[in-house]
Amino acid sequence: MSPDITLQVPTAHTGVARAVSVRPALVAGGLFLVVSSLLFYRSSIGGLELRDFRDAIYYPVVSLLDGNNPYDTAAYFRTYPVQQEFPPYLPGLLALHLPLALFHYDAAQIVYFALTAMLTLLLAWVTLLACGLSATVARACALGTLIILSRPGCWNLALGQVTVPMVIGTYLALRFAEERPWLAALGLALALLKPTYGVPVSALLLARKEIRVVLLGGVIAGLISAGPMVALIHAAGGPANWVASLRDSYAGFTADPSAGATSSPDRVDAAVLAARLLGHAPSAAEAIGISVLVLGLGALAVWRLRDAANEGARTLSNGLACLTVLTCMYHQAYDILAVTLPLTALATKRWAPASVRPALRWLLLVMLSIPAANYLCAGRILSSLDVTGPGWKALTAVNGAALTAAWCVYLLVALRNARESALPVREPV
Repeated sequence: MSPDITLQVPTAHTGVARAVSVRPALVAGGLFLVVSSLLFYRSSIGGLELRDFRDAIYYPVVSLLDGNNPYDTAAYFRTYPVQQEFPPYLPGLLALHLPLALFHYDAAQIVYFALTAMLTLLLAWVTLLACGLSATVARACALGTLIILSRPGCWNLALGQVTVPMVIGTYLALRFAEERPWLAALGLALALLKPTYGVPVSALLLARKEIRVVLLGGVIAGLISAGPMVALIHAAGGPANWVASLRDSYAGFTADPSAGATSSPDRVDAAVLAARLLGHAPSAAEAIGISVLVLGLGALAVWRLRDAANEGARTLSNGLACLTVLTCMYHQAYDILAVTLPLTALATKRWAPASVRPALRWLLLVMLSIPAANYLCAGRILSSLDVTGPGWKALTAVNGAALTAAWCVYLLVALRNARESALPVREPV
């Protein structure tokens, strides 16, 4: 066995050099490169086709630069080789991805795949910091490898989804709201570009009385979106026409079977779980009621935890916030990526105050590992199994049921521990 490679690195406080092993970082980094390369090869067999990147990122940006309005679904379908309408994202999302339009579509897919893989490492890094762990290169690469091997991580790479930056923004907003409000505001602004993340995160931050972060994040998101919005309004022929195109885009988005509460095999929010249990889709009022109830209870719990001085209570609050975001409104299976923080906190025993019973940690680990590792709900597998009726409903309800159950446990633990006395802060390992 070859000896470890070491570097002499001065410590931050004393300036005295200490030996740091490079070998774990090289091994973990190499493993990440191998796994991500294999996933790229698998995705590119028969031609790389990042469908969500094509329909929700690349051609919307091209449409904007062509002087068109991608929210105009009929014109968007006529003009560009897309199969899905442009979702109701904020226009700022187009501004962030403008450089990708400089590439031909085939090259842009490769660039975006590589960018998503690199952002997955950043997600791992932020997750470690949010859990109070020392964020080394080896740990970030190891966690990044686990993320892209998970069902949501693999799916994000294979589809070209925009979930990874949204989760990074969410984690930055939750973790640094008190210590670094500007960094948290930048994270919230990023999350706001996809309202199903930004809106609940903003509500939870307001419950924590992080009003400054929410205001700054909203202003930054507005500034990012201002330029594209002016161009889109001009392309649509005026504000009224642009608003009408937004309504049409949203109507087409909700009418898609892949988004329906009873027809989607991939939705994981509480409303779709209610649809599976009831046998029919909740009405609009019922769906809003479910969202308000879940978000309201989550906000109540994080509000009661807001003054807790110990690290465990803060991590508990952040984990509950992640699950509240996932369950309170529309989310698909690729959004399960947001459980990375609570899963990591659970695995490292940093998810809650030390007084919480260990059995709950194991229960939650199982609950959150199910949707993270559940490949049975993949479209191809469901088709090959030819499952219909009650069997289909049961299989496609597993992820949502596990997430909602985990949210309930987190909620009860948070409410019960909200008034617990402060515990000593554990040092990073």
